[in-house]
Amino acid sequence: MIGVPAPLASRLSERTWAFALLLSLIALTMAAYWPAFSGELLFDDIPLLVYQDCWRGIDRIPAMFSFDEGNPCTYRPVRWVSYALDHAIGGINPFLLHLSGFFYHLLTVLAVYRLFRRFAGPLPAAWTAGFWSLHPVLSDAVAYISGRRDILTTLFFVLALLMLIRPEGKPPRIGHYLGALLFFLVALGAKEMAVTLPVVWVGYLVATGWGRADRMSWLLRRHWPVLVLGLGAALGFTLYRGWLATHSAMAGRWWGGSAASNFATSFTLLAQYVKLVFWPVTLIGDYHPETIALAQGFSDWRTVVGILLSAVLLGLVALFLRRGWTASALGITWFLVTLLPVLHLFPHHELFAEHYLYLPLIGVMLALLPVVEGINRSHAPLRRPGILLLLLLALLLAGRTHLRSYDWQNEQAFYQAAFQSAPKNTRVRFYLGVNHAERGECDQALVHLDALLSSPERSAVMRREAAIARVMCNVLVGQPEVAEQEATEILPLYPGDSRLYYWRGRTRLLLDRTLEAIGDLKWAIAISRGRDPAHVLALVMAFNHLGRYPQALAIIDRYPMDSQQMCEQEVLTLVGLSPPQPERAMRRFSQCIERYPDSLVLLEWSALAAFASGQSRQAEQILERLRALGAPEETFRRIEQRRRERR
Repeated sequence: MIGVPAPLASRLSERTWAFALLLSLIALTMAAYWPAFSGELLFDDIPLLVYQDCWRGIDRIPAMFSFDEGNPCTYRPVRWVSYALDHAIGGINPFLLHLSGFFYHLLTVLAVYRLFRRFAGPLPAAWTAGFWSLHPVLSDAVAYISGRRDILTTLFFVLALLMLIRPEGKPPRIGHYLGALLFFLVALGAKEMAVTLPVVWVGYLVATGWGRADRMSWLLRRHWPVLVLGLGAALGFTLYRGWLATHSAMAGRWWGGSAASNFATSFTLLAQYVKLVFWPVTLIGDYHPETIALAQGFSDWRTVVGILLSAVLLGLVALFLRRGWTASALGITWFLVTLLPVLHLFPHHELFAEHYLYLPLIGVMLALLPVVEGINRSHAPLRRPGILLLLLLALLLAGRTHLRSYDWQNEQAFYQAAFQSAPKNTRVRFYLGVNHAERGECDQALVHLDALLSSPERSAVMRREAAIARVMCNVLVGQPEVAEQEATEILPLYPGDSRLYYWRGRTRLLLDRTLEAIGDLKWAIAISRGRDPAHVLALVMAFNHLGRYPQALAIIDRYPMDSQQMCEQEVLTLVGLSPPQPERAMRRFSQCIERYPDSLVLLEWSALAAFASGQSRQAEQILERLRALGAPEETFRRIEQRRRERR
């Protein structure tokens, strides 16, 4: 290049190639996750986003940082802030929520790339950041809307380290410390795993100063106030969250019933995490103790393997420190330290989860960074086959992630895949049975539920859930008498379960015992505090069926919700009121028909209104629309009958 020194031209060329490579890997990541973008709201998405309204609007954000224990959005408020921004753009839109989560994932990829550039050249940093973004185990966070907690805490975790780990080993200044503190606090507000950040930074300081007494002494003299403050804050926060104000359902109990069993199991979990890092073929998503059996003591062979693996990893850290391989030593330290909060030093309700690897996996890629850098050296004898191997690895990771993304489209696909991989997992079988029941596939549901009810390994919770699913199945297959009898028999056992009242109310509606149904549905709403839209909708329908339109309107105003069925019922309520509210009725009707243009109920009302106003041509067009949508013949007979009555 004329006028440009050769070394500079070489650096520019490498940066250009690295930028192109990173963009290609990001595009490959997006293609891998594309099937998940069309997915439904799953699992925790329902209680988090459907049943809660504390996140719906930017104006709700200040309350997220209050100390109001009654506001669920004060728990991990940074995650809720991101949801509030999404809601301001498009409401409760699963596609938008998925796309937004993926956008934060891409920001994290760029931050990881910048961090890796502190330790290696552009091309190795691009390769390893791309491998991290494509790893299938991350799908538990990226393809799952509720997994955003892991993405956000990792994003701000890495940004904090970028403030502390300066280019070319330069020491951070006061502004960098303040920036790191800000990002650290934000990361903590997304998820508690960020508490490990001060320890990771200590690991970096030790790795860069190892073997040089003067360097270590200088580092300690320069950083000791920040180190003491950071480590003290991390320890205090850990004790607070893990002991004093835990959100865990373990309530101080140990996994396996004893401390020995709990910590023996911790080593087996470490081995399982390492296995998933290097062999992410079997991904279950729901790791009930039947999938990863609890260890009964330190003599368990799986515990022995975990202890030996821990010793090997610590030995590698020591070896890399002696060799001066800072990135590898820090990477393994990162992996071990960031896994500590989920290895049940403080037992919590979730034994094992793939999304826990979102942050620790960065450490693994950092440890492998020198290997990738060696392959990319221009004078390396195996450079070309090595790059082909890296490309093949990227394609394999993308392919597995793409297949896994289909499992995250709906609960049926997720649990079907989990059941195929772990048929002995009773919790997976239970949820698969419940999901079949919710879809009206009761023959398939009962196969799983009956097997679960006869299993000695079932829990009290599963027994209750299976019984409720059986009631639901009998309603859906048209046996309301059987469903009502089953619900009545088990209600005394579970009087605080709103769903039992709801399903018994549904059966009584089918049996034309509307007054009794209203009583059940009122109890269901009182227990669930109006958070389940199905309960509210059923009660409004019951009031409308009896012609009690003022009571229906009172429920609609008290528990506002946005759905096609509720829109239809609200229009029916407003039309039936006496005295009527024509202006509100017409306004609401216009809003509903604009938002739900394929609603058969609303189109039927439109046709009647058109005929009543003498707009026969428009009415005929609406009838054609109803035929195109497959409306039943009963709809047309009802329209014709009402036309005759009005004549």
